[in-house]
Amino acid sequence: EAALNYHLLVPAVRGKSAYIYTNKLVVFATVSGFPQPQDKVEFQSPGDCILGAGCCDGQALLFSTISGIVMVSMVDVVPSMDDSLAVEPSSRPESVLGGDMESKVEELSMSEDQAARLKAAFLHYCRRNEVQAQALVDELFPPEDSLPVELGSRLDRLVGLLSQELIDDYPASDPRWAESVPHDAGSSSSSLILLHQLEDKQKAHDYLVTFLNTVGIWDRLTSVMVRESFMPTRLLLCEHAEKLQAAITLRNQHSQYPSLVDAAVKRVLQQRGQAVPPSGLTPQDVFYREVSRIQDILEALVEYEEDAIAGDMSARDMVNLMANVNSIMQAMLQAARKLRQSKNLVYQAHVDTGVKEPEYIPWTASSGSRGIRSLIKKQHEMTVEQGLLEAADVQTRGTFYQQLMELTDVLLDGYICQLESLGDGAGQTHHTDVKEKYEADR
Repeated sequence: EAALNYHLLVPAVRGKSAYIYTNKLVVFATVSGFPQPQDKVEFQSPGDCILGAGCCDGQALLFSTISGIVMVSMVDVVPSMDDSLAVEPSSRPESVLGGDMESKVEELSMSEDQAARLKAAFLHYCRRNEVQAQALVDELFPPEDSLPVELGSRLDRLVGLLSQELIDDYPASDPRWAESVPHDAGSSSSSLILLHQLEDKQKAHDYLVTFLNTVGIWDRLTSVMVRESFMPTRLLLCEHAEKLQAAITLRNQHSQYPSLVDAAVKRVLQQRGQAVPPSGLTPQDVFYREVSRIQDILEALVEYEEDAIAGDMSARDMVNLMANVNSIMQAMLQAARKLRQSKNLVYQAHVDTGVKEPEYIPWTASSGSRGIRSLIKKQHEMTVEQGLLEAADVQTRGTFYQQLMELTDVLLDGYICQLESLGDGAGQTHHTDVKEKYEADR
């Protein structure tokens, strides 16, 4: 009965704003699926209440007993550098654009390179030049073209490339990076603090999804080649968002386990041939810049742990090290998993193209000897066979059991995502094989 007191008002058919109201309260919302701070207006004066609501020229109107007709609207707010909330679709992330961006946008717009022109369209959109953005998109991908049906179309490849370039962007406004930024890098993120750089990239990536929806690209996406197999392009963008969240989580864990994470970062950079960072930069600056390969830290942590255990390490130190590695792994992977689940509607297709989507294997379930699935199983095995065996007290064993449960959740969730993407799989050998592996690991 109480739910019947709530009413929904969407003042513009193609707008992004919506309002939920009762006779005493109006709550501002969006209809795009992006999280944002909730704002509200309360009618608290004695005898005042909302009698009804409507709209005119795309504006929401309320009629109250005391104030009469009241117009309400959502105000564009440009997020500050310190605002870690996902960017609001009705605002523009101008604060995450580099300073000398106007000339760069024009240069990209005139480029013969299609990837550069798509980037220019996105930057035009970020700078409120929506007409120019739409014109560039229509020129690159004419709207009269039919929906792409082939796997790995030009549209999908360019969108995937833009998304990865954004999360791996150079923080050009950080003066320490000045000599390391490539000449053609149209930076979309800027901050002097690592954590804020990652948060800025997260805002910009959220806004990229808004851009793709607004200019009509989103529902034309099909699939793109990832890890030697095709994957739905929308889910690749979701993967990039997950990796940003995992990187932010790792950065927070970094302050808790500085020596362990520093050792793993050093190992990763050595394997990449980047052992000596550019002048003025730290290994952490170089590592966190390339978010698309954030998963490399997990393999480095397990390798560091194995090397330390193989050496002269006491049982107590081994238990502490194993618990710390578990904590970092489960925190990163659970953060990615939770974002995937919470943003499920955001990364769904809005129309049914009739094209069967390819198999989906999350990056947190990547296969192979160096895949995340193998790393989780290896860490799980070491914890059971060595960590629990050497745990000296009930509290430590309880910590290990909790960590094992968290890692198991991530492992099995990867199988579930893979199986769901294959459908019921009746009579399919591959579906049967995956299901058998899932049941064996479970």
